[in-house]
Amino acid sequence: MIKTFSFSLWLTIIVLLPIFAQTEKESKAEIEKAIETKDYAYAEKLLNDQVRLQVSLKNAYSLSEYVTISGKLARAKSGINSVEHALHDILHQLKQLTKSDTLLSNAYLDAVDVLQRYGLNKQAIDFCFESMPFAVSAEKIKTGFIAAVENNLGVLYQRLGDLAESAKHHHISLRLKEQDKSTLPEDLFRSYNSIAAIYWYASKLDSANMYYDKALVTLAKCKPTAVNMHYRPAIIQNNQSAVFNAQGNMSKAMEAQSAAIDHLRTFLQSKEESTQKEDAPSFLYEAIDNLGGFYRELGQYQKAKELLSFSYEQKKLHNPDQPGIFISELLIGQLLNSMRMYDQSESYLNKGLQKLENTEGDFLIWAADGYYSLGMVCQNTNRNSLASLYFNKSDSLFEESYKGQYDNIYLDFLRQTALFHAKNNEYTTATAKLNKGFSYLKSIGEDKSMEALYQIIAYAEVNFFSGNYPATLDYCRTASSLLTHKIRFS
Repeated sequence: MIKTFSFSLWLTIIVLLPIFAQTEKESKAEIEKAIETKDYAYAEKLLNDQVRLQVSLKNAYSLSEYVTISGKLARAKSGINSVEHALHDILHQLKQLTKSDTLLSNAYLDAVDVLQRYGLNKQAIDFCFESMPFAVSAEKIKTGFIAAVENNLGVLYQRLGDLAESAKHHHISLRLKEQDKSTLPEDLFRSYNSIAAIYWYASKLDSANMYYDKALVTLAKCKPTAVNMHYRPAIIQNNQSAVFNAQGNMSKAMEAQSAAIDHLRTFLQSKEESTQKEDAPSFLYEAIDNLGGFYRELGQYQKAKELLSFSYEQKKLHNPDQPGIFISELLIGQLLNSMRMYDQSESYLNKGLQKLENTEGDFLIWAADGYYSLGMVCQNTNRNSLASLYFNKSDSLFEESYKGQYDNIYLDFLRQTALFHAKNNEYTTATAKLNKGFSYLKSIGEDKSMEALYQIIAYAEVNFFSGNYPATLDYCRTASSLLTHKIRFS
């Protein structure tokens, strides 16, 4: 059985539109130009001049417009570790200048957006909690601030692999939005997409599809902009393709993923200005990774390699510091293992895991999947003791991340490691692994799903290895009956 590939869902941070008229466009454009030409000294002089001017004029509104560009300049001039300090500095000056909770809430949302764009997810979470008192006070004047902060916390915790904490904040955000009659359809769209992802990670596929469908219905109520016509449909098609794949409908999954890629390319070619233009390239490369994963699952390794290699090279070219680099290395390592190119596979996996450990953030799921893949390489090269160590490390990371909710990656991990133990005459351990996965599926009402079918087939294999042929036949008959039922009613 081919190892299930890691799939990248796409979730979005909320930044509320400013409540004041946008000014200082010319000065910001000049700073942007200086950053683009790498004239950082001049860009810094322009920024400092504007900050001093707005402070002297006590113009808090105009000063707040420089939050985003402060972070961008700090990153370009001094590296990613200087971004947090730069944002704290301008926010401190802003707090000295104004007591407006709405203004400060918007400024913090801008700062969080900057941090998450550079992968500084832990710092972004700190900024979210720091902003909450302003959001609570601002809510008395204008609704939506608390829901925005809760949504962002949900996205950030998901990126760090803390799915339980992510679910908690997303559900709070959705409840607040549904209670607020003034909530824009775009904001409901974000929450429905995020809640669907939570159900996906918990292997509750019908619930995930229900919320993705809600997101699409809500999207139809939005203004016909390039973002709403192309970028956001791509989000749903990308994410829903994972559900289709898990349900065994590969053709529908690949169709949705290809459509997502086409939407993203059309969006990037559009002349419409939007903040999503900065995220869209990373999103496009992740969507290409996902399509490559589908081809790998089908055994079309050359096509998978073309897609994954193209994405990897584009990521290195456009943003060499992004987490997407180590994700590509892990995905290519997994592909090479499937191609039985074990030395190259191990090299890529070790390279990806090394980058992951040196990257800000707790990428638990990717780390777990990386060590799982290393274990598979070691198993395939008869280094069973080392494989066992990697599998155990992976299991602990999966458990730390999922906290009792299992997706198809972890369920596949349990099946593969069960077979590993069975081949090494550890049948009790093998059966315990399978029981863990099947008990979870029964607890969420998915004991007739495709994942349950895969689990039953694994029971048959484990019993075959142990020499319990009557039990093997029973599990095969159960699997055959379930498969016939699914074909008949599909």
